[in-house]
Formats: sequence, structure tokens, C-alpha cells
Amino acid sequence: MALLPSTVVVAGLLLWTGQTGGAWRLPNSTVAPAQPEGTTVPPLGGLGPRYRQKRHISTRDMSALLDYHNHIRASVDPPAANMEYMVWDEQLARSAEAWATQCIWGHGPSQLMRYVGQNLSIHSGRHGILEPEGAALHLGKVGPTSHGAPAQPEGTTVPPLGGLGPRYRQKRHISTRDMSALLDYHNHIRASVDPPAANMEYMVWDEQLARSAEAWATQCIWGHGPSQLMRYVGQNLSIHSGRFRSVVDLAKSWSDERRHYSFPAPKDCTPHCPWRCSGPVCAHYTQMVWASSSRLGCAIHTCNSIDVWGSTWRRAVYLVCHYAIRGNWIGEAPYKMGKPCSACPPSYQGNCNRNMCFSGLKSNRLLGI
Repeated sequence: MALLPSTVVVAGLLLWTGQTGGAWRLPNSTVAPAQPEGTTVPPLGGLGPRYRQKRHISTRDMSALLDYHNHIRASVDPPAANMEYMVWDEQLARSAEAWATQCIWGHGPSQLMRYVGQNLSIHSGRHGILEPEGAALHLGKVGPTSHGAPAQPEGTTVPPLGGLGPRYRQKRHISTRDMSALLDYHNHIRASVDPPAANMEYMVWDEQLARSAEAWATQCIWGHGPSQLMRYVGQNLSIHSGRFRSVVDLAKSWSDERRHYSFPAPKDCTPHCPWRCSGPVCAHYTQMVWASSSRLGCAIHTCNSIDVWGSTWRRAVYLVCHYAIRGNWIGEAPYKMGKPCSACPPSYQGNCNRNMCFSGLKSNRLLGI
């Protein structure tokens, strides 16, 4: 039976956190990273108490380093067929911080070098835009220059991102108005969860996520993808045929799923939390309110023709939203229940805004609009 043109949504990806053969597996048996993002792991041994102290890298420098790495990865020559989008990992940042604060010019600690790669850079004096490859900053004495990479020359600017197709350099597929509407709506839903959240993070716009959403939306394929990116980001999809008042109308079907979702009581999470959804799908809503999914990027595109479950839709409006870090890990609750902002990650330094952990950052440094 043909589908009637209307608004349709595709379920956000549910990720299984049970181990199979040493790897975390999705329901469709594709392999996900061994450590799901957003879960907690014991601190790496032998790295000292600095894991729990104030972080040694700002949000701005964090974004700059991540964006620069992805720029270099995206523009390799010859082009790469299997280059993966790089995401920030707080465990790696903390291990980098623990080593940086030792002020030892050389690779280490030795027990960690068996498991992670490490780049070092050191600079004496003032610097402009931070672009060395170290993942944590700490001021100490200048050491010998026989190891590591030289610091980025002062005043160097990062060139535009490339290597991800011509759409990166074309007119953007979402207006400033729609961008703000989607971001505000997500934060409204996140701030008003019931039961209240103790660790809900304020969501900011991420231009890298928006561009990856745009690259997928313009393919006019009704389904989750591309597969290599789904390992790292969450994705909500919505499609509509006909007129609509606001782009938020396309996202409301996601948040409306909350009436079918039952938040697991802490006593039921022993240790894995049950998944309780009385409707056909709840995963769009849970992705919207996943506490650690603090970055959002969306794109909207009108497809002249798109196949929606066997029915051809004409002039259909396709909304794609990407989230990082991704959520919807089965066995985990979307957030910690409790007094708002009472369990924020240490990086927020106790700052709270509208019931959400708040860093003061409204967008990442590549917004450029």
C-alpha cells in the first residue's frame, strides 16, 4: 500500500552496549567502537590525581584542535577512501592532561604508550591561534627540542575545510533562522525533561555536524547513513510533503515520542537500565535529550524525488540532524535523574543555565555566519 504524503520520521539508532566477541555491536551487526562514547570507564591507572582537577584546555582550544585535525584528515592527497571523522574523547584528553602537567619533554607514560598514539609540541613565548597537535595545555619550562613537532607559527590561520565534496563550499542548506529554531527547540526539550535531569548539557551548534548532515540530506536517500559516520554521531531524520509553518514542525514528531517513553527508575538499573517504550518508536526523543549529546548540526533539503518505503515523494522537504557525542546506548538512561545541574561534568565548573550544564559557548568557532 502506498504511503500518503505527510511527515515521516526514522528511528534514531539504538546502540547495544553488551559485548560480543570483544566489540560493541549494533542491532544490525555492524561493529561499533569498543568503548561507546558517553559511557564512564575507570580512570587509566598510574596517571595521578590530576584526572579530577580543573581541566587544562579551554573549550575554544578543544574545538580548534579537533577542527584542525579533521581539516587535515579531510584534505589528504591522494584522497582517502576510508578516512574516519574524528571526535573528541574526554578520557584521552584527561590522560593527555595528566602527562602535560608532569612537564616531562618526551613520550609517556610508558604503560599508556602501548594503547594510544601521542604527538607532542612545545612553544616558548606568546602564540596566536592554537594549532599544535598536543591535546592538553600546561605552562612549564621549555625542554629540549629533539622530540615532538614544532609549534604552529604565530598568526597562522586555518584554511577552509575541504575534501568532503563540493557541497561544503556551496550555499548552506539551512538558514540562520532555521538553525536557531532547531537549536532553541532542542534546548527547550532538554531543559524541561520529566523527571528532571542532574547532568543535562546545554546544546550548541556544531558546523561540522551541520555539514555532514547537509552532505547526507542532499543525497535524498531515506534512511540512516552514511554507515561509516553512524559509528560516531547520532542521527534523526524527518521528511515532509507539502507546506509547513516552521522547521520545528518537522522536529516535533521526535519530541512527541516522550509520551510513549518511560524513564527508568535508578533502582531498575542494575546495572543496565531497561528500555521502556510503549509506542512504535522513542529513539528520536531519547537522542534529543541524551545528556552528553551537547552538539547539534542539522540540514534541510528539498528533494525533487525520493523513495520513502516504496513510495515516490515529489518535492519532499528532508530534515537531517546529527548529534555528538551520540546517544541511544541500550542499557543506559538518557540522563541522570536529580536536581538540575547537580551532576554536571567537571569541565562546566558548576555553571548552570536553564536547568542545563552551561559552558558559555553558544556555537563552535567555525560557525562563520
